[in-house]
Amino acid sequence: MDWLLTLQGYINSEQALRNMESERVSERDLIFSSVYPQYEVLGGIPRRFGYSTEIAALELIYLDDTYSSVRERHTGNRELLIKAMSNLSTKEVQAFNHIVWEQVSDMATEELKRYEKQALDKIHQVMDRG
Repeated sequence: MDWLLTLQGYINSEQALRNMESERVSERDLIFSSVYPQYEVLGGIPRRFGYSTEIAALELIYLDDTYSSVRERHTGNRELLIKAMSNLSTKEVQAFNHIVWEQVSDMATEELKRYEKQALDKIHQVMDRG
């Protein structure tokens, strides 16, 4: 059962990458929108804020560098998880995604449990091989 903890690490790594990608897109959108002047009223006084084009470009470079370093740490885990998932049948992938990522499935509970076990066994074999 040690390999289940290892699998959990790979799943956590994938989740961290997904979260980082989503956060990166939001941050990029915020930087792009901040190039246009914006106004806010604080204490009855209108204040202008926003980034100059140069500052926005530097912020984007910094954001991409930060994302790249995080992505490099998780890439190996993602590749092994993708390799393990490529050995699964469609039903096994559906069962795995239902259990791990809580995706909706139209399969019966017994069928999900059966395919989940098969999927975990196949993933375990791939992880043992490395």
